Amino acid sequence: MKRTVVLSLFVVVSLVFATMAYGVDLIADGGEWNEGVGPGGINVGSVVSNVGYVWDSGSSTYTAEIVLTITTVGDWELMGAHAAAGETADDIPQNKNNNPKTGKFEASWKAANTDGQVLVKVLTVHVPGLAALSTGGLVIAVHAKVVKTVPDSGDPPGGDVDDYRDIVEEESAWGDGDEFNDSKNWAMYWEIPFDAPVAP
Repeated sequence: MKRTVVLSLFVVVSLVFATMAYGVDLIADGGEWNEGVGPGGINVGSVVSNVGYVWDSGSSTYTAEIVLTITTVGDWELMGAHAAAGETADDIPQNKNNNPKTGKFEASWKAANTDGQVLVKVLTVHVPGLAALSTGGLVIAVHAKVVKTVPDSGDPPGGDVDDYRDIVEEESAWGDGDEFNDSKNWAMYWEIPFDAPVAP
């Protein structure tokens, strides 16, 4: 699992923001073995999480504001996405079988139509009530509906997706990480460190 990290720190008036960026792959096809890809399914893009911490002087806690940039690669396009975050995996909405309920995730988006390609989407989620200098981490879950397209040279651009490019594959994708359970539902979440600074 490939991860990237970028750190910056800055102070604005009485609010302190510690910004960390973490990147994981966006994996489709159930995490099964794929020829030429290996274990972990099809890499259809990436998810970069930029985490900022906002201090609430009233409660003396931080709220983590997590901006998620979902990007596809190659011929893959985004048709929808859901995102949630918490202090542990138990904070992610799940059913009684511990399968995530994406319809209950804090942030969601669905393509209004199939005109034009959507290759990048930004969603924002929050985790409130974090004590300064807490140990442990935060968890993030991102689910996306992706499609693979090929140009349709027989039709001019400008119409619906079927008029100028054809969908040849549809997949469900998750930000690469740990699975919620050991069932056939391969939904995943990943963990990032809690990096908020000391209380201002």
